[in-house]
Amino acid sequence: MKEYQYLNNVKLQGQNPPSWENITEDIWRTILNDFIFQVADSFGFMSVVTKQDLFPKGLNYFTNWELNEKGLAELDTDIIVKFDLNENCKQKLLEYEFAQHELGMTPPRNYKDYDELHHYYEFDELYLFSADRKVFTYLHHESMITFENLNDKEIELLKKLGKNILKDITERQLN
Repeated sequence: MKEYQYLNNVKLQGQNPPSWENITEDIWRTILNDFIFQVADSFGFMSVVTKQDLFPKGLNYFTNWELNEKGLAELDTDIIVKFDLNENCKQKLLEYEFAQHELGMTPPRNYKDYDELHHYYEFDELYLFSADRKVFTYLHHESMITFENLNDKEIELLKKLGKNILKDITERQLN
């Protein structure tokens, strides 16, 4: 089975090799529109087992998302809740800043609480699924995307992404 990894503009020389650039909003939107939204039907976040996990200590970033639970998914080291990838959620994911929870957040008086919440929505991983197959993993802090468990039709669709994206996708053969 093959796995494809997207790393934007990998640099093998320099201060901390290997290094790569953040994913631009244009590239993020293209990958979602031209690949993910054609393939995926649900999504989930690392360590989010129930919808309520998205609302710790009254934080309400997700209150305007239409989050319809589709059951649980068991991953290698995690169990998460999957949400329907409806039109509302697609629009929210296209905004790209969804992983930066600070937007619109007022810091509480107690700095310790703020510091705890400050890191909460910086999800380390976002997963997208086609039925029960995980087909996409986005690692927020590393600006890394993995395309996995793809069928032949999906691989062909992936290969139709623009040259500016394909140049930064590498293929790995898995055993």
